[in-house]
Amino acid sequence: MRKSLAIPILVGSLVSCLSFLFVSACNEAVCGPVVSKCLLTKSCSCDLKDRVCSSVCFRCLGMLYTECCDCVEMCPKTDGDLERLDKSSYVEDLADPVSGLFQTMIEEPDPAGRWTSEMFLLHINVTKKHTDLVENPSEYEIMAVNCSVLFWSQCMGYRKCRQSCMSIGSSSLRLFHGECCQCVGSNCIDYGIKESRCTQCPLRDGSIGSIPYDENDLSYDDDEYDDVDA
Repeated sequence: MRKSLAIPILVGSLVSCLSFLFVSACNEAVCGPVVSKCLLTKSCSCDLKDRVCSSVCFRCLGMLYTECCDCVEMCPKTDGDLERLDKSSYVEDLADPVSGLFQTMIEEPDPAGRWTSEMFLLHINVTKKHTDLVENPSEYEIMAVNCSVLFWSQCMGYRKCRQSCMSIGSSSLRLFHGECCQCVGSNCIDYGIKESRCTQCPLRDGSIGSIPYDENDLSYDDDEYDDVDA
């Protein structure tokens, strides 16, 4: 009799626990599956100040981070938390970049303020051809290239970021967890700048910019991305 009562009690406790997670700030319909996965794998059993664990949690929640961080108590609460969030991102290479189009886009500031662009000089060490790295490890050829990046002003989800960067000929993108989208030119290495610089994203009033939920923006393959901590 005691064993038969134990099962309903255990199930009831589990339901109560899950119900506690799905409070008003946590959208059960949107977050249920991914939050369950992250809880089972203990990917979010940490504090935002733990950079390694935070990175794992960000990757587990993926593009639903902004929607679902409250479910696992990982939403930024301080300016320091927000800064760490800004510097965590996904990167992706894009097919068929058009460098000429991208350069044309960033040559002049956008009058409407839809984006800002930055250019900086990179000095790349390129090993000379036919150089024996073992016998002559110091023989390198220095190449100077201009790296150009574009930051969209407004917050945007993965699908819109990818489409926007592809439409202007970018070779890669970096999407920060604060929903700041950076399009990267072909001469850049390491996917551009590892800092969120979108002028209107995230909001700087201590809260993350709210992105309307769109189920069409959630089609992504977790294996397509590299998780990057700056």
